[in-house]
Amino acid sequence: MSLLGSNSLHNDWNHISIEAGLNAWVGKLADGSVTSVQTMPWDYKPWGCGSGSRGSCNNGWIQFEICEDTLVDGSYFTKVYQEACELTAYLCKLYNINPKGTVNFNGMTVPTILCHADSAALGLGSNHADVMHWFTKYGKTMDNVRDDVAKLLSGGASTPSLSQSGGNMSKPQLSRILRRGCEGEDVKLLQEYLIKVGCDLGKWGADGDFGGATEDAVISFQQLHKLEDDGEVGPITWDVLLRCVDEASVP
Repeated sequence: MSLLGSNSLHNDWNHISIEAGLNAWVGKLADGSVTSVQTMPWDYKPWGCGSGSRGSCNNGWIQFEICEDTLVDGSYFTKVYQEACELTAYLCKLYNINPKGTVNFNGMTVPTILCHADSAALGLGSNHADVMHWFTKYGKTMDNVRDDVAKLLSGGASTPSLSQSGGNMSKPQLSRILRRGCEGEDVKLLQEYLIKVGCDLGKWGADGDFGGATEDAVISFQQLHKLEDDGEVGPITWDVLLRCVDEASVP
């Protein structure tokens, strides 16, 4: 609770009376930073969009919710939009999903990436307007989301880089999922950050080679911060690591 903070409106889903569940949430933590929180394994069936006359997108889609504010804070929207795109890019990479692709589902052609309003229009979800009741205020559509996710996967910039809230460190973009076997400057930067937050990389140090010592350090970091301890560095682990580095940099 100290990490997540409390919901002053008391409209969260963490109640026994709520028959709904999602794989993840995107929103603001207690310290004001924006990040993603995974709440169940990616391959667990969510129950977030309900059902419509032709079935339900609960059967086959990973689902996450973006926590809303008053819907008039442009700065917050920019941060959660980027976070949502980065999370979606991570999942597309993880499961080899074409962000601009479609699948045949219940005899219909359905986008691989869609929102609750899209599922409702297709008869595959309950009658909700989100996220279009919010995104259109800032000139965004789901086509923008698909385009921006595709740019992230190709290594391009989809939105301006942001500064990490609460500190002075810029937020480097994560252009790929880092895992055992990866090599390069991004791996070396990861290792430098791990060392900075107290992780032991043994005699190898920051050598730019994602080997066993780096994987063990990542797993230890993930376990310490209650993340999925898969030893891989995607947007969620990366953002938490950046926040820890930022905190370690404050005298």
